[in-house]
Amino acid sequence: MTPQPKGFYLLFLVELCERYGFYTAVFLLVPYAVSRIGFSEVEASLLYGTYTALIYSTTFAGGIIADRLLGFRAATLIGLAIMASGSLLLATGVKAAAFVGLAALLVGNGYYKPSVSSLLGLLYEKDDPRRDSGYTLLYMGINIGAGGAALGAGLLSRDFGYHTAFLVAGLGKLLAFAALLAGGRVFHNLGAAPADRPLMRADFAGLPNLLWLAVGTIALVVLSNLLLFHAFAAGETIAVVCAAVFGFFLFAVLRLDAKSRQRALVMLMLFAFGVIFWAVYNQDADTILLFIAQGVDRTVMGFEIPSSSFLSLNSLVIIIGAPLMSILWFRLAGRDITPSESVRFAFGLLLLGAAYCSLALAPAGAGGLVSPLWLIVFFLLFSVAELLVEPIGLSMVSRLATRELMGFAMGMWFMTHALGNYGSGLLAKLAAVPEDTEPAGKVTTSQAAFLDYGLLALATGLLLIALLPVIARWRDATDDTKGDT
Repeated sequence: MTPQPKGFYLLFLVELCERYGFYTAVFLLVPYAVSRIGFSEVEASLLYGTYTALIYSTTFAGGIIADRLLGFRAATLIGLAIMASGSLLLATGVKAAAFVGLAALLVGNGYYKPSVSSLLGLLYEKDDPRRDSGYTLLYMGINIGAGGAALGAGLLSRDFGYHTAFLVAGLGKLLAFAALLAGGRVFHNLGAAPADRPLMRADFAGLPNLLWLAVGTIALVVLSNLLLFHAFAAGETIAVVCAAVFGFFLFAVLRLDAKSRQRALVMLMLFAFGVIFWAVYNQDADTILLFIAQGVDRTVMGFEIPSSSFLSLNSLVIIIGAPLMSILWFRLAGRDITPSESVRFAFGLLLLGAAYCSLALAPAGAGGLVSPLWLIVFFLLFSVAELLVEPIGLSMVSRLATRELMGFAMGMWFMTHALGNYGSGLLAKLAAVPEDTEPAGKVTTSQAAFLDYGLLALATGLLLIALLPVIARWRDATDDTKGDT
C-alpha cells in the first residue's frame, strides 16, 4: 500500500476515536428518545432528522472561522473539546443536560469536521496521486469508529445503561484531543492560524476576536438547544440558513477567476446531488434501525442481537472495502484512468437505490420477520455506495477549491449532509406505523417506504448520468486534472 504523509496517520487515529463518540449519539438517539424521553416514533424520527441536519449545518461557520481566524489545527482541537463536554453531559442522564449536550455536539462538530478534513488536504500537493487514496483510507478509520459504536454502544446501553455508553463516547473524544495536541508538530506550519488575524486583535467594536468567538459559540449552543426542542421550526431555520449560505458561497465563487469559478460551480452541482444521496442514505439509524428492531429475526444461536449492532455491517464492509478501493484509485491514477467525481456520484446513487430495492423485495419468513441475511445484501450495496460518494466528495473539495475558500467549501460539502439529513427525517414519515400494528403490517409499511427510497435514488442517479457529457465538457475546458472521464 502506498505510504501516506506522516500527518495522515495521526488524523486517522483522531477520526477513529472521535467518530466512535459521534456515532454513539447518532445510533442511540432514536431508541433513547422513544424509550427514555417518551417520544413517538414519528417524533423521534423528526428529532433525529433535526439533530443530524443541525450537526452539519454548523460546519459552514466553523469552516469560515478556521479559514480566517483560528487555523485548521486549533479549530479541530476546539471542536473536540466542545464535543467531549457534550458527550459527558449526555452521560449525566438528566433530560435538560442531555439536550444541552446534544447542542454542544452540534457546535463542536461545526468546528471539527471541516477543519480536520481540510487539514488532511493540506498534506498533499494538488496533483498528488495519493490524495484520493488518503481520503478513502481516512474514511476507513472513521468507519472503524462507527463500527465500534454500533457494536459497543448498543451493548453498553443495553447492559449498563445509556449513560455508560455516552460516558465512553466522551472519553473517546478526549483521547482524540490528547493525541492531536501531543502529535501536532508533525504538521509543522500546516493548518496554523492566519498571521494577519490574531485572536487578541480588536477587529469589531473594540473587543478582541477571542471574546467574540467565545460569545458566538455559547450563543450558538443556546440556539441549537432551542431548535432541538422545536423540530418543526428547526426545519424552517435550516432551510433559510442553507439558502443564505449557498447564496453567499455563490457570491464568493462568482468573484473568482474564470477557471476557479467553473471548478467551484462543478462542486455546487454535485452538492445538489449530494443532498438527495444523504436524504436517502441517512435512513440507516432511523427507519432501517426501527425496521431491524421490529421486522427482522434478530435471534442467532439463541442470542438476541441488539438492533443497533447490525449497523456495524456497514462499517465492516467499509473497513474491508476502503483499502481495496484506495489501491484501485491509486492504480487507476497511475494509468491515467481516473473516473471523475460525477461518475462516482452517479454509480453511488444507483447502488444506493439498488440497496433499498433489495430490502423492499425481501420476503418475510416465520412470524412475519425478514431473515437477517437480507441485511448483508443491503449493507453490502449501501456501503459501497457510501465509499463512492463520501470520501471522494472530501477529496473533490480539497482538489477543486481555492486555498482561501477551502474551509468554507468543506463546510458547504457538509451542509449537503444537513439538508439531506433533515430531508431524511421527512422521508422517514413514509415508514411510520401505529404502535398497535401487527409485525407483518410493520414490515409491509417499511418495505413500501424502502421501495420509494430506492426509486428516488435510482432516478437521481440516472439524471446525473444524463448530465455527465455536459459536466465532462465543463471540466475539460477548465480543469487541468488529466484523465478524468
